[in-house]
Amino acid sequence: MTDMAYAIEAGEALPDALRRIVAEQVQHVLALRGDGEVEMRVHELRKRIKQLRALLRLVRPEIGDAFGAFNARLRDIAQRLSGIRDAHVLVAVVDKLSQGAHDADRDALLIVRRSLSASEPGDIEASMTRAIEDIRGLQPVLASAVWPLEDRFRVIGRGFQRTYRDGRRSMHNAIESPRPVNMHQWRKRAKDHWHQLQLLRDVAPDEFHERAAHAKELSDVLGDDHDLALLYERVAADASLTDETRDAVLRLTIAAQQRLQQRARELGEALYDHSPRAFRKHARNRWRAWRS
Repeated sequence: MTDMAYAIEAGEALPDALRRIVAEQVQHVLALRGDGEVEMRVHELRKRIKQLRALLRLVRPEIGDAFGAFNARLRDIAQRLSGIRDAHVLVAVVDKLSQGAHDADRDALLIVRRSLSASEPGDIEASMTRAIEDIRGLQPVLASAVWPLEDRFRVIGRGFQRTYRDGRRSMHNAIESPRPVNMHQWRKRAKDHWHQLQLLRDVAPDEFHERAAHAKELSDVLGDDHDLALLYERVAADASLTDETRDAVLRLTIAAQQRLQQRARELGEALYDHSPRAFRKHARNRWRAWRS
C-alpha cells in the first residue's frame, strides 16, 4: 500500500471511503511488526495514528461523544512511543545545529550529543508490539465510528471547518505568545489540516495539492521548533553539563527557534487566509462540482 490510498476517491460513497481508509491505515500499522529499523517503524506508526486522528476529526461533529473516546485511546498509544521518538530525533537536532557552527559551539554540541546518546529508551521492540496490538484491538470500533454516515459534504464539512478554525486560532495564540505549549498546539492543528487536505486532495487537485504542500511545510517548520524546544528543556535540566556548554547550546537553540518561528508566521498567515466559514463554503462548492 502507498499513501495514495489515504484519499477519498472519485465516485466513492463517502461512508465507504472513510471505512476503507480506516481499514487501510490499520493494515499499514499491522505490517510494521518486527521488520526494518525500529526507529523508522516507530515514526511510521505514529504517522498512521495521526492520520487516523485527523480523519476522526473530520467527522467529529457527526460521531459526537464517540470521538473523545477514540481520539484519547489513539493519543495514548502514540504518547507511549514519544520517548523513543524524542531520543532519536534530539540527536538529529544536535547534528543539524552543528552544521555551520563555530568550533567552540560544535564542541559544546558534541558533549550534549554524547549525553543524549547515553540515554537509551527501554525495550523499543516490546513497546512497538504493544502499540500495534492496541491498534489491532481498536480496529472493529474504529470501523464502526465512521459507519453508517450519509453521503453528503455536511458529514465532513463541519469537521473540516472546525480543524481550519482551530488551526487559525492556535496560530494567533502562538504568534501572540510563542511559548512551547502554544507552538505545539498550533503544530498539531496544522498537521490535522494537512492530513485532511490529503483526504480531500482529489476534490480540487491543483488547489488542494498546493494547499496541502503549504500545510505540510508549516507543520514541518513547527515540528522543528518543537524539537528545539525539547532540546532546550533537556539541556537546561542536564546537571552534568558545565555552564559554558549549557549556555552555548541554549543560545544556538534560541536563535534557531527565532528563525523557524518567523517562517511559521509567514506560512501561517498565507495558509489561514480565509475566514473559517468562507473556507468551508469554498470547499463545499468544490465538492459539489467534483461530485456533479
